[in-house]
Amino acid sequence: MFAITQFIDRPWTHLSPRRIGGVPSGLGTPDRFILIGPDDAPRLRIDLYFPSDIPAFRVDARVLDAAVVIGFGDQVDIVPFSDAPVETQRLDSYFMRFYEGDGYLLATSGADVTRINADGTIAWQSAMLAMDGVVIDRIADGVIHGWAGIDPPDGWQPFAIAVTTGATLQ
Repeated sequence: MFAITQFIDRPWTHLSPRRIGGVPSGLGTPDRFILIGPDDAPRLRIDLYFPSDIPAFRVDARVLDAAVVIGFGDQVDIVPFSDAPVETQRLDSYFMRFYEGDGYLLATSGADVTRINADGTIAWQSAMLAMDGVVIDRIADGVIHGWAGIDPPDGWQPFAIAVTTGATLQ
């Protein structure tokens, strides 16, 4: 169970946070809190600070086996449940959304697709596919099919990339 919220209270206020994003030197109040676990047994609190140079149009998170994956601004952060360091994957454009595959997660940006394995490792990041938006339509037979915004607002073109490598197929 997880929640993304702007405000927290007990027991979450007593849990030491992992901090990600544009963390200011004086800390201050985070832009969002990501809470993992129920109120009666909190597991992880992540304090998210939006970067000052990239707007965070969307914030989304997914819980994997060993980590929490958070997309915002122009990045995806992988926050392990262990004390291991946070891994930040920069995207070629603004974060759009997550799509769930069979044992993996796909993060789309305004320009590319990134595959994240269930263990929280980055498998690949595709080449630039779009100028202003990547939408995944379906995943079938080892191929990710979708639409790339080439010439906004009406210039959408289909694309196909390999699930295993991220290589462009058409």
